[in-house]
Amino acid sequence: MKPSSLVLWAALAATLAATWYAAGIESPAPSDETVGVPERAARPLPTGVVPAPVITGEAVAVAAPAAATTSQGERMAPPREPLMAPRGWLPPAPPPPAAVAAPPPTAPPLPYRYLGRLEGGEGGTTIFLAEASNPGARPLAVRAGERFAQYQVDGISARGMTLTYLPLNQKQQLLFGNTP
Repeated sequence: MKPSSLVLWAALAATLAATWYAAGIESPAPSDETVGVPERAARPLPTGVVPAPVITGEAVAVAAPAAATTSQGERMAPPREPLMAPRGWLPPAPPPPAAVAAPPPTAPPLPYRYLGRLEGGEGGTTIFLAEASNPGARPLAVRAGERFAQYQVDGISARGMTLTYLPLNQKQQLLFGNTP
């Protein structure tokens, strides 16, 4: 045999002897009091890290804590999902669209266009209107305070007239001529 082989066999024999000697040493029975912590684990661990159990050769049941504590002693909630749960490659489904409330009903656009006016006379100013969708229809003559179709004339000014759409009680303006 070579001298290097003898050295390796001697190292193996020394290792086996040390293992046999260490197995024969009895460890003291753990008491109900505080169990000693090895020197390497005496420093504070980062938040959420649980120290590994010390292996002594005896069967030990290890239970995960219900909630960890921070360095200030506050309790933290347990994780929401298992750390080693299977995960898919697809992104999470988008949330369902929020229900959009229907806008409140509004009055339709005015179906009339301005034809002209007659100042003075009985009852004040008279405004002549034509239906925008039916130009061949007979013109309407309206005065302040009158009701026609689904509208009421609230007021007449030099620039236009104010009408109220009666089903929704909404006010609308009909401007005369080229006024903005």
